[in-house]
Amino acid sequence: RAAIPTFIMDTLSERGVRATKPFLPYLADFLRAMQDLWSEANPDGYLVGAVAENKLCVGDMKRKLASCRDIGPRVPFYDTFRATAALAEPLAEYLSEILAAPVRSDSIVASSGVTSSLDLTAWNLANEGDAILVPAPYYPAFNSDLTLRAGTKVVGVNCEAPAYDITREALDKAKADAEAQGAKPRVLLVVNPNNPIGFCYAPAPIHMCMDWCYENQMNYVS
Repeated sequence: RAAIPTFIMDTLSERGVRATKPFLPYLADFLRAMQDLWSEANPDGYLVGAVAENKLCVGDMKRKLASCRDIGPRVPFYDTFRATAALAEPLAEYLSEILAAPVRSDSIVASSGVTSSLDLTAWNLANEGDAILVPAPYYPAFNSDLTLRAGTKVVGVNCEAPAYDITREALDKAKADAEAQGAKPRVLLVVNPNNPIGFCYAPAPIHMCMDWCYENQMNYVS
C-alpha cells in the first residue's frame, strides 16, 4: 500500500502510528491473492490457505440466517452493553453443561469477533508493558490484536514439533524470558483448537496450564 505522508504521521498519537503497521507480515500478499482467486474460469488464480474460513458450513449458515425472522423490538437499540438475554441465557446453560460447572448469564460478555475480544482481554487483564504468553506457533495477527491498544508484549511459549505439546518446562522458560525483558507475565492465552496448526489440545495439558497459572497468579484465557 502507499506510504502515509510524514505530515499525516506527525499528527497521530503513538498508538495511531502503531496502528499504521500491517497487522500481518504477509498482509500485502494476502490482499493481492484475494483479488485473483482460483476458479474454473480463472485456473491461474490463487488458492488462499492463510485464512480461517470454513466454507463447508456456509450452506447451513445461510439457511439458519434465513430462518431467523423473529427480531425483537429492542434489537436495534441499546441493551445491557454486555450481551442480550436471548444470547446470554442459553449460552450460560450450554457452558454450564459442557464445563460441568455453573455459569451465570450475567457473567457473559459478548463482543464482535475474536480481534475485539483479544483487545479487551489485554486491556483489562494486563498493564502496558506486561507480557501475555501464547503457545507457539500462533496466528501472527495476535501480535497486533494483543498489543496495539493495550501496549502489552506477546511472548511465545515454545512448543516443539511434531506434537507441539505445552509443557510446564516451556511455560517456565517463557515466563523467565518475559521477566528478563522487564515484562510481568499476566496472562496465558491458549487457543484451542490451535491456530494455525488446527489440532485440539488434550484435557491433561489444559488442566496443567490452569494449575500453572494458579500457582503463578496469572490469568488463564482460552
